Amino acid sequence: MRPSGGSKKAAIDAAREWLEQIPWIVTITNSAVLISLVWLVHYLGFFLLVGTTAVVDLRVLGAAARNQKLAPLAGLLFPLAWTGLGLVIASGFIMFAGQATTFIPRRFSASRWEWCCWRSYLA
Repeated sequence: MRPSGGSKKAAIDAAREWLEQIPWIVTITNSAVLISLVWLVHYLGFFLLVGTTAVVDLRVLGAAARNQKLAPLAGLLFPLAWTGLGLVIASGFIMFAGQATTFIPRRFSASRWEWCCWRSYLA
């Protein structure tokens, strides 16, 4: 038996309100210093991710680090790229959770939400 559309919407409403009320999320969101640090970590994560990927791409194209072999360079930089991705995901979750009701409006249907999840999974 499938849940009705109303129960899906109620579950989404409850989830987004619950996210905003997690005590440590409230503490971070209400502190200018802490939320600024979260934003800083988010930017640094993107810099790590994009910067390391760009260096490896430029090496593949032969435009940078010509005196180094590709495999050792990639082996050195990819852990930094994964670290950057982890920082982006963690800080992005904190920023999203602090404003979940803003990012998931009440009129947002569960079927559209499911479609977005499947679309991002298949992409």
